[in-house]
Amino acid sequence: MGRVLGVGLKLDDALAFWKAEFSQKVGAERFDKEYAYSIRHNYGREGKSDYTPYSCQEIFSSTPGVGDHHGCPYRHP
Repeated sequence: MGRVLGVGLKLDDALAFWKAEFSQKVGAERFDKEYAYSIRHNYGREGKSDYTPYSCQEIFSSTPGVGDHHGCPYRHP
């Protein structure tokens, strides 16, 4: 979730997006109680945090391990 910071998504937009997605499965009230805090935390609005997204070079040069689902989709399709 925190990586949406790197693409410039504002906190309010991120909360609205994730609430719309999660609420389909868990309901709006549960989302507000269990998930919204984590999103605000990733944006530095709750608790202490300093999450800097990986640069394109870091993502491109990483090699996903067995069972990992990350990395550069253009290098590791």
